[in-house]
Amino acid sequence: MHYSMILKFKTKPALITTVIILILLLSWLVGSVTEHEIRNAFLMQTRIGANSIDINRLKNLTGTAADLKSTDYLQLKQQMASIRKVDKNLYFVYLMGVKNGKVFFYVDDRPDGHPEGSPPGSPYDEAPKEFNNVMQTGIPTVEGPSADSWGSFASGCAPVIDPKTGKTIAIFAIDFVTSSWYWRIVSNAALPVGLVIIVMLLIFSNLISMRKGKLLKISEEKYRFMFDDNPQPNWIFDMETLSFL
Repeated sequence: MHYSMILKFKTKPALITTVIILILLLSWLVGSVTEHEIRNAFLMQTRIGANSIDINRLKNLTGTAADLKSTDYLQLKQQMASIRKVDKNLYFVYLMGVKNGKVFFYVDDRPDGHPEGSPPGSPYDEAPKEFNNVMQTGIPTVEGPSADSWGSFASGCAPVIDPKTGKTIAIFAIDFVTSSWYWRIVSNAALPVGLVIIVMLLIFSNLISMRKGKLLKISEEKYRFMFDDNPQPNWIFDMETLSFL
């Protein structure tokens, strides 16, 4: 059997399968670690935003249309808009409350009357259960990525706590666009995975070269033996056509 066929049969399937499995495992591991780090960073960003809320202004809100004329409401709306401008990947920044187990909007970053905005007091019927959990437990979290009628987002939720009573009086939330979320994971994981792929390809190429050299050496030794041990070779040919048989 020709050495290239031996190489293809014995070396490639097992080695390529191993390399693919290792790359897939590494991609999963790096992706998981990267997503965990992104979640922690996003959670920290959300907690900082929650801690920046002026509690006194928030307490003056009623969660009704009457807030539209409130100076406190307008100041908080401006603050929401400023927070969103910090990171182009942030889609929506808002404050919510909970009444009778129902989540409603206090204020968001959109100008009043904006089609994507939510007037004060409007319910958030599609609110994930994590929002209620944050209100009840006071423990911040990152929900999703998940989809609703607004789009697909990962949402950071943190409690706004009254320092006097220690109670959660509102939820500060940030929506992160899902496409940007996954792109950040992929881009962060691309470098280490790419480097490992290159190293594996180099190892793979080196193993092939070593085996090819070994098979070539065996082939050379075989033909050298044939000539060394057959000093008088014979040719058989057709007497009429003189063609070598």
